[in-house]
Amino acid sequence: MITKQTLIIIACLVGTLSFGQNQNPNPNLTPKQQAMQEAYNSPIDFWGKVVDQNGNPVAGATVTFSVDSQPWEEEDQRKVTMLSDAGGLFALTGKKGVGIVVYVSKEGYYSTEEQSAAALNYFFKSKNNQVSFRRAGKMESFPTEAQRTVFVLTQKGPAATNLVQKHVRIPIPKDGTPVDIDLAQGRVVAAGQGDLQVESWVTDNGKDVVHPFPWKCRVAVLGGGLQPRTGKLDFQAPPGGYQPQDEVDMSATASPWSKSMTKQYFLQLSGNRYARMRFWMVNGGPNFLNLDYDLNPQAGNQNLESAKQTPF
Repeated sequence: MITKQTLIIIACLVGTLSFGQNQNPNPNLTPKQQAMQEAYNSPIDFWGKVVDQNGNPVAGATVTFSVDSQPWEEEDQRKVTMLSDAGGLFALTGKKGVGIVVYVSKEGYYSTEEQSAAALNYFFKSKNNQVSFRRAGKMESFPTEAQRTVFVLTQKGPAATNLVQKHVRIPIPKDGTPVDIDLAQGRVVAAGQGDLQVESWVTDNGKDVVHPFPWKCRVAVLGGGLQPRTGKLDFQAPPGGYQPQDEVDMSATASPWSKSMTKQYFLQLSGNRYARMRFWMVNGGPNFLNLDYDLNPQAGNQNLESAKQTPF
């Protein structure tokens, strides 16, 4: 869920501004207090719609508003909750405040920050006549009753049984020495005995330095392959298209430069087993690898969805 402190911070920043166009100034208030009063009197009207991944309306979804209506209110006082109707519709009208955060959820569905939440600043809208707000890196129009903001919930599929779900952190040498990892056990094993093999070459003068340094990292699947996983809610491993390895070769002059390699993969392992993985290699200094993964131990079963799934 997106951070609800965003609007609180904005409200505090408003206090550093002065507004000469205040039509009803209170002589008992300082200019800063008058600015805050004006900010918290911004009109708030919001209309939304909840749909599933196929565009069908979702009835009975829980809609949680956090309304930044007064600076002294606690978090629970800011909340307004309601359910979407039979057409997936909901609305919050006649409110005043700096802005709102909206979050939509329902049992049996996945909510994501990109598609199931939004933050809108109504103070900026009223002062600057803004017609759009930024959501998930894109601009959307402020909602009207005729053109509502759409929230998407993705319905959960049938859960796979006996998934192996692990988080492991493993030190990796900087000289290219291969490290073999058994994913079922979540530990380093002898050469040639694992599922995943990781190699790293780092020239950082033996310490984690601020300035860029050259490094290379290679990840390979022994007896299988890997391919990029692009969707946070992609749980079905593809039947083909796997490559034996992936590699990042970062020069000290690369732009942009980063000391880390973060990838999402589907894996096809020996024994026709499948897994999904978040691979995060941090090069330099202690040089370590973080792995989050779900492994289906049943041969040929490509389902990687869990009843206790936290999407990554």
